[in-house]
Amino acid sequence: MAETRAEGAEDEGTGTGGAQPALEDVVLDLPVGPVPVLRSRPAGDVVGRLLLVPGYTGGRVDHRLLVPELAARGVDAVALTQRGQPGAVRPEGEGADVEEAARSYALPLLARDVHDAAAALAALDDGWAAPVHLLGHSFGGVVAGEAALLDPSRWRGLVLLCSGPHGWPGRMADQVAVLEREGTAAALWAHLAAPEGLEPPPDGAAAAWRERVLGTSPGQLLAAARVLGSHEDRSDALRGTGLPVLVAHGETDAAWPQEDQRAMAERVGAAYAVLPGGHSPNEDAPAATAALLAERVRGAAGD
Repeated sequence: MAETRAEGAEDEGTGTGGAQPALEDVVLDLPVGPVPVLRSRPAGDVVGRLLLVPGYTGGRVDHRLLVPELAARGVDAVALTQRGQPGAVRPEGEGADVEEAARSYALPLLARDVHDAAAALAALDDGWAAPVHLLGHSFGGVVAGEAALLDPSRWRGLVLLCSGPHGWPGRMADQVAVLEREGTAAALWAHLAAPEGLEPPPDGAAAAWRERVLGTSPGQLLAAARVLGSHEDRSDALRGTGLPVLVAHGETDAAWPQEDQRAMAERVGAAYAVLPGGHSPNEDAPAATAALLAERVRGAAGD
């Protein structure tokens, strides 16, 4: 297994030195309902296409810095919002309690949405009709892995960014308990923001994180937290798809044990890379992350 350690410096001729490609906020009409996405299109030749799936308490804005950096390197990139995340459809409807709502966010349904998003993009732009690259960040990596297994032929390659192979007993148990007891996103935020909860992101990002949590369906939060604590290792099945896979994480990522991520790469037969930053190199080091991803997309045969 080859390991890459990405540097923080800009690659020549790309990155933030010049004008950034436009960032488009688009709504896709999926079978489940409308979901917003962020897209940035390259000004010149397209070297490949990449669909990005966000993680727990996330949404399309998690990739707002990364998507233009990818477009500057020739990658037509689209950042998805999952059902129940801010601005997206909530299929449970009004008045559902949190347990009832959680059934609308089962992992196979989320994986199907990823395929439906690719199909919706193909209806808008026939460049997306051919197999495209897929990336999942954190919990989004669990969803992206499920989408890859659902139909590998839809994808040209898979990137698992800061996403480990499996859950473990007790993981997210405190957050699951809050959601089961209180049933609201506000209760979860109060728990996360408490001194004994998770440390909020630095540099003023806590306000944006708060809005993402409060804007997410409690059922989606509960279902995702349960999956994060219980999902099983699918490394062998992913290897069996034959898809090229990249496993990457930030050098200080602590959300999943780094040794687990590296072991997953070995079992899958994946490339492995370490990026600057922590659990969100897409936000901590977007230029370096985009350079790694663009090289990966550009190097895939047939793009």
